[in-house]
Amino acid sequence: MAEGFLLTAITGLLWAGMGVLMSHVSRRQEEIVSFSFTSGLFSLLVAWLIFPRYGLLLEDWPPPQTAALSAAMIPAGIAANLGALYMLKAMQRGHNGVVWSICQSALAVPFVCGVLLWGCNCAWWNWLGAASIVGALFCLGQARPEKDGSADAGGWLALSILSMLLLGGEQTLKSIPSLWEGFSDRYGLRIPLANLGVFALLLFLGKTGYSLPDRRGVCLALARALSGLPGQWTLFLALDSMSQCGLGAAVFPLAI
Repeated sequence: MAEGFLLTAITGLLWAGMGVLMSHVSRRQEEIVSFSFTSGLFSLLVAWLIFPRYGLLLEDWPPPQTAALSAAMIPAGIAANLGALYMLKAMQRGHNGVVWSICQSALAVPFVCGVLLWGCNCAWWNWLGAASIVGALFCLGQARPEKDGSADAGGWLALSILSMLLLGGEQTLKSIPSLWEGFSDRYGLRIPLANLGVFALLLFLGKTGYSLPDRRGVCLALARALSGLPGQWTLFLALDSMSQCGLGAAVFPLAI
């Protein structure tokens, strides 16, 4: 259990760094869809380069549980990419800190699903924390955007809530394999499969067109990819460890 708490804390620190980076990107007014796709493409390439254990895959081909794992991870990746896209769009319309807080309230979704659907063990204070998060959404929604009065300042709250729901769905889906009896990511496929969701952004690129960000934008996209992958790695390790103790539902609230 101590290992699970430590991994969860490390995940939270990595996510905090990601929040700072995303805030910086929004202030630079990057073209969000192109930036998100570039970052996602970097993540996809690096994930498939370093995480799969190709030797084991060749020995055990076809690997067991791959279909079920794909059914959870690929939709999770799609939800993650779309959630991040809408979060950046909301940040560009004002109140970066408030938008980030609302989006991170997505942790209430896997918590409730873990307790109600999978019987995870959580004390009364866990429920109190989840209720406080939901209640805080109303207060956060009353905040005035930093770009109040500008043509593009409206709609940030709706985008933030949409992002929160997508990220909540992502977190729930990513929690599922850790709850399977005897599951082990023996082949290292969870993170690569989740990063396939980047191709969902191609739907947006088809409408807006794709232009490569400038040199600084490409560097930021690479930084986002390289800082996000370690967080995914520690997250899955924390979910596996905490789920063995029946505390998988607590990983996301503790990380935040």
